[in-house]
Amino acid sequence: MKSVKSARYAATRAPRALTAIVAAAIVAACAQGASDDGSGDPGGGVGSTTGGTATTGGGNETTTGGKATTGGGTETTTGGDTTTGGTGTTGGATTGGGTTGGATTGGATTGGATTGGATTGGTTCVTVPGGTCGITPQCGCGSNQTCVVSPNAGAVACAAAGSTAVGKPCTANTDCSAGNACVFSACRPYCTPVGSACPGTGGVCEQVYSSSGTAIPNLKVCSIKCDVLSATACGTGNGCTWTTGIGVDCEKVGTGTRGGTCTYDTDCKAGLKCDSVFNQCLKWCRVGNASDCSGTGGSCLSEGVVIDGVTYGTCF
Repeated sequence: MKSVKSARYAATRAPRALTAIVAAAIVAACAQGASDDGSGDPGGGVGSTTGGTATTGGGNETTTGGKATTGGGTETTTGGDTTTGGTGTTGGATTGGGTTGGATTGGATTGGATTGGATTGGTTCVTVPGGTCGITPQCGCGSNQTCVVSPNAGAVACAAAGSTAVGKPCTANTDCSAGNACVFSACRPYCTPVGSACPGTGGVCEQVYSSSGTAIPNLKVCSIKCDVLSATACGTGNGCTWTTGIGVDCEKVGTGTRGGTCTYDTDCKAGLKCDSVFNQCLKWCRVGNASDCSGTGGSCLSEGVVIDGVTYGTCF
């Protein structure tokens, strides 16, 4: 059986997966405010009797905060004990009850506001070691730029973004919309970890390898879910192929027509598969669905490919 997988690692293929070193670092600093409070001590004067003995008939009796004694007048008390009779005095009035210390400044804290990393209270951009930007999630570049990975050594750098949408054909990273890269001739997002689902493309995250079969650092990308029966599913020049362990994906395909010789699926035109026995480009079909082979003069023979529970083959 032909090795479709080896074709994906051929030197003619663009990098296929992204090894993004991603971490979300949240830096939070909490400052604790201090509160100062004082408490006032009520102070009360204690009445003391200063004066001699009151004399009958209007002697001068003086009291400070004490009790009024018979001094010949009517006793009126204000605050403490004030006497009207001899010489009245005001005692017992206190100032100590009112406190200034009760009002605290420390209750209102400024330390509660925190600044996390490079952004206020937010997430810090975690860059690839030795690089100036981050891959997954994308960060560290301008609003119309993408942090791209070199297919050679896995180095990262910011590059201008284009307008080509995910899944569409491309020739360079600068063709793709912001946050996406041109890998295997189709615009697609970076991802991590390998094997995880890619909601944006319907595919899975895969590692990209060099032509020598070595995993390229930081290079993992999402495959793109497509229909192998369709010759137009992936756009002009690209076709929907199938790879063991990855499934379907859009990538650049060849010009081989039905019946032409081939080694890999990518040698054939879109909608055709390289037959695993005779190495010929044959039309994709669903086993048991005769209409898929209409006009070919053949019937659908299984290639052992199962996509979403359906067994696929070629019209032979």
